[in-house]
Amino acid sequence: MAYAFQTKPGWQAPSLPPFLQDLLTFRGRMNRARYWEAALILMGIAIVMGLIAGATLVMIKSSVAAAALAIIAAVALLALAIPGYFIAIKRLHDRNKSGHWLWLFCLAPGVLNLLGKLAVAQGAAPLGMVIMLASIGISIWGFVEIACLRGTSGPNRFGLDPLQAQAS
Repeated sequence: MAYAFQTKPGWQAPSLPPFLQDLLTFRGRMNRARYWEAALILMGIAIVMGLIAGATLVMIKSSVAAAALAIIAAVALLALAIPGYFIAIKRLHDRNKSGHWLWLFCLAPGVLNLLGKLAVAQGAAPLGMVIMLASIGISIWGFVEIACLRGTSGPNRFGLDPLQAQAS
């Protein structure tokens, strides 16, 4: 007996609205316009949350309540960082690069900056400055790669061209 419908396997995620799909999954590709839209919304939410937390912190007199607010704010910012990583990975996919490049763009600048500061503290200021400049260079490279450069034309190993999908 043939059924008129097909069921999805249990491991597939349910269908989400496109904007939530952009924020909650790292599969597929995202063009620059959608990336900037999502990034600016996430930044706006983070700024509003920071202003609310700062205003609340000024009014709080108890150190225990202030510590609890700091923990809540940190968890909330972490919850915003995860969709930020997802949209950056999708942009890398649009450039036909693996999401693993994000490790370089996020971790290397922090590690190099720390090493540069340690070198300056130990008296090796010229070496420390060179290391910190390398950190800045990797940050700029990551920004240009993720936020500024056009994605590959046509389909790639991560999916269809989002610009062609919008046109049809």
